[in-house]
Amino acid sequence: MKTLKLTVNKYGKTFCFDINKCCGHIACDITKKVYPINIEAVPLESKKGLSFQCDGCGCFTDDTPFHHTLIYKGREIKYGDY
Repeated sequence: MKTLKLTVNKYGKTFCFDINKCCGHIACDITKKVYPINIEAVPLESKKGLSFQCDGCGCFTDDTPFHHTLIYKGREIKYGDY
């Protein structure tokens, strides 16, 4: 049986993740890579909204909204008027 894959085309590359193991992804402009969010991960609830720590650079997505794109459970999380 084939597993479903989440495919992300970003930074001129194609990133594929198993949909049964991840619930979203973080695109990091600092490292130019896309990192999956584990399905068991718990988001940090800040004043700006839901946030995750980037596996590449170690920054939280709400602290650096210009360098990270957060897709969580099928929708993009935006912070304020950025």
